[in-house]
Amino acid sequence: MQVAAGEVTRLPAMPTRVPDAMAVRVASRTSSGSRNVGQPGSPLRARQVPDFALIEWLRSLADLVEAGVPLLAALTVLRDQRSTRDLSLHAATLAQQGRPLSDALVGYAPPIVHALVRAGEASGQLPEALRNAARFLEDRRRVVQTLRQELGWPFAVTFYTFLVLLFVFMFVVPRFVGLYERLRIALPPLAKMLFAIHQLLREYWMVLLVLALLLGVLGRMRLARLALVRRYYLSLFYWALGTLLRSGIRMVEALEVAGAACGADVIERRASLAAWYIAEGRDVLDTLRRFELVPPDLVVLISGGIAGGRLPEALDQASRLLQRQVEQAFGRVARWLGGTATFLAGASVLALGISVYLPVIQLALSAFTRAMQLQR
Repeated sequence: MQVAAGEVTRLPAMPTRVPDAMAVRVASRTSSGSRNVGQPGSPLRARQVPDFALIEWLRSLADLVEAGVPLLAALTVLRDQRSTRDLSLHAATLAQQGRPLSDALVGYAPPIVHALVRAGEASGQLPEALRNAARFLEDRRRVVQTLRQELGWPFAVTFYTFLVLLFVFMFVVPRFVGLYERLRIALPPLAKMLFAIHQLLREYWMVLLVLALLLGVLGRMRLARLALVRRYYLSLFYWALGTLLRSGIRMVEALEVAGAACGADVIERRASLAAWYIAEGRDVLDTLRRFELVPPDLVVLISGGIAGGRLPEALDQASRLLQRQVEQAFGRVARWLGGTATFLAGASVLALGISVYLPVIQLALSAFTRAMQLQR
């Protein structure tokens, strides 16, 4: 999801000077990334591990490390798991070179996992950091699965109805129209309209396909600006930000990583801009409100967390509140869409059946009427 051009112009101006601390951090990341390329043990084409496999890998590694197993030995044990074998082998290779586990996660895991593990290594709480990363991925996966289950039925009904209508328009309607023309039967207005749609699909299907793709792209760009969808991504953003702050990561870096972890480009861009402002000494709450990262109904909760020194806990509470609101709202939308999609599917099939078979019914009635007249 990309930010619309008009939205970018409404954002406050970016600071003209890069803070020294941020410049140093960016430079260190760049140099670290350049050292990884081409070194022994660096993956040439790292593939991100699926969430379900990464969750199991992180928890297993946390249990082994907490039990006192050396990291290299724990990674050797975990390399038997097929879905995470490349990650385990790469991490073991880097461990033999004396490099931290967080370096091995680059390219295999989301940025928030890398940040949490790096913070856990710095604080000496690696098992807890691994569990926090697994918990974040599991909660994100659970929310996505819940929304998919809620919206799966109406979208499935709509999709299969579209396929049935497309098949009827492309293959069934022209056969009946040709039959009626050979029998010299006048077509009713509805049947004529269906045949016109068939001709439109047959002659301009490429243009219609391009228009459908453009509408899909535009709809995806506008999706992140819907209030309900924004609240869903904000819930993930708050959870990630609270987890990162609790792990000891500074606010500026936590904002950048949490913005990337939530999965919405709009929030990622706003969080990045907010990090620039906070790095220059701006107030945290004012900056978050300026970039619309705090809804009006959560201002009191977030401000109370900042004032009381319990911002991570306040962010966790805000995340749970938003998730409940989103799940309830999506449930209502899914029930409405399900009923509407079922009604429209039935009405469409009924209208097609009537329009296609109406001339046959009229012909049968006409023949029956003539037969009755002849009998009289």
